[in-house]
Amino acid sequence: MCNDNKLIINSNITKTECVLFGTNQNIANAANFQINMTGCSIPNVEKYEYLGIVMDKNLNLTEHLEKLVKKVPSRVKLLSRIRHNINPYSAEKI
Repeated sequence: MCNDNKLIINSNITKTECVLFGTNQNIANAANFQINMTGCSIPNVEKYEYLGIVMDKNLNLTEHLEKLVKKVPSRVKLLSRIRHNINPYSAEKI
């Protein structure tokens, strides 16, 4: 069907990764899971970051939340630096 419409899939192997989502038991049952595209094997990864959200194979957000918690002190410091330059209403909304 892709050939009918002259569509080409760009399989940039350096940027393409695969994550198999599921329970540990389901993932273990699919241990040999592999995707091949245009003769190249796409690597399986344990986690993937998409639009700033870290998703692991069990859709657990623990690693994502740890990443956010590490960013909080620097963001609070930035806010404290600009606090004296904005009016009280704007500061309250931030």
